[in-house]
Amino acid sequence: MRRSLLPCLAITLLLPGAAAMAAPKDWSSVRIGLSRSACYGSCPVYSVEITGDGAVTYEGGPYTVIQGRRQATVPRAALERLVAQAEAADFFALRPVYEAAVTDMPATTVTLSIDGRQHMILDYLGRQAGMPAAVTALEDEIDRVAGTGRWVSGTEETIPLLKAAGFDFRSEAAADLLADAARGERMAFLQGLLAEGAPLDGRGSGRGSLALLHAARGKAGVEAALIAAALKRGAKPDLTQALGIAAQAGDAPHLRELLARGGEAGGRLIAGLTPIMLAASPEIVGLLAAYGADVNARAENGATALRMASSEDVALALLAAKADSTVGTDPWGNKTPFRDQAREAGWTRVLAKLGKS
Repeated sequence: MRRSLLPCLAITLLLPGAAAMAAPKDWSSVRIGLSRSACYGSCPVYSVEITGDGAVTYEGGPYTVIQGRRQATVPRAALERLVAQAEAADFFALRPVYEAAVTDMPATTVTLSIDGRQHMILDYLGRQAGMPAAVTALEDEIDRVAGTGRWVSGTEETIPLLKAAGFDFRSEAAADLLADAARGERMAFLQGLLAEGAPLDGRGSGRGSLALLHAARGKAGVEAALIAAALKRGAKPDLTQALGIAAQAGDAPHLRELLARGGEAGGRLIAGLTPIMLAASPEIVGLLAAYGADVNARAENGATALRMASSEDVALALLAAKADSTVGTDPWGNKTPFRDQAREAGWTRVLAKLGKS
């Protein structure tokens, strides 16, 4: 969130023109810190500090995978390169605040202490306020060297950490993490969650709620991983959820396999959706209809497959499968007549099939 100019700080802030930093004389004096604040949304809140002996201390807050304190170590060589990068950026000579005139965004703070000299930079969309790109690069490098990704967003290293903490991989929280991993295409973390049994139904109550289908859309690798997990598990609920993923991907071969293995063509997904409501092609409509999908089923908000049709060809296939154009609402729950919806979309063939208005 936006912050005003920093108040009095218990830290020395050196203005432009100050002497450039030198390599540390006393490595025990070295402190490199990074913190990221909240925003109007789900920005991860955390801080991390690396000291001259290579010790890493992380504190995770809201919207991080691992919350609370964690500790690790990094090799001296990595720390030396990080200090050299800060020196190349002329860190001590930069302004203490780079703040853009906007609201509701996260702030990043970088602190550096070497041989008794201290400096802090507040970055609030700083690139829009003249902050050098080298500061952003330094922020990212601190994250990389400290390995905050394993705690903040999830990597292959996160799974054993969650196991050690007794995390329930079949919980709503796991569903949230799976949707988050899908959204960010963090494949190693996603594969690890799937291997531990994370639910495919998007039933989480937090940030992943209602999101897995949307998070996977258009991400071929994510869609393939979710479908493969469902086929490996072989349970009807998983196969049915994967039908929705295959339907929106237009993946007819996998759709056939999922149906043959027991996926329910008319099964309910999140928010009352059914696979046919997500159909990306006429072929998908035909396959699901042949397996008994109800073309007039309604989602929780009243929308039907016809009202949610992704293209005119899909709408025509649904009409051929006896979809009723007089029932249901549009995708947003509005009672706009389907004929008006088709006219606005320019679906002339659909209008011709419906007859003259």
